Amino acid sequence: MKIYLALPVVTEREAELPSREILAELFAQGHSVLTQHLLDPIHLNQERARPRPFIFQRDLRWLKEADLFVAEVSLPPTGVGYEICQAMHWGKPMVCLAQENRFVSAMVEGNPAVNLIRYGSNEEARLHLRTWLVSLAKSF
Repeated sequence: MKIYLALPVVTEREAELPSREILAELFAQGHSVLTQHLLDPIHLNQERARPRPFIFQRDLRWLKEADLFVAEVSLPPTGVGYEICQAMHWGKPMVCLAQENRFVSAMVEGNPAVNLIRYGSNEEARLHLRTWLVSLAKSF
């Protein structure tokens, strides 16, 4: 399946997140990740230099094309919030991962369309994601 992985990319704190573990788990399950370039420092620097309208249009196209939506929401970037709203609008199955000790907006945590998974360690995030993907695959 094609997955849109939403991650914060404009903050120095993204290094605290299990983004690489999440990507590795998605690949291990045989999925294609449309936004994998966000975890490559060279491509990320190029991405930050692109015109904002280009990124907006391309990312919406990818999000619409995706079968699933996965987001890391331990940090509060507005871009990820926007992507969650758009994925919900288009009826995409979605899961959001958040560290146990982090505040998550009520607009995410209280949303019945969002499967929110709390995790304590990077390995736990990967295990919970794997479990969610397996249960979701049974419904396809």
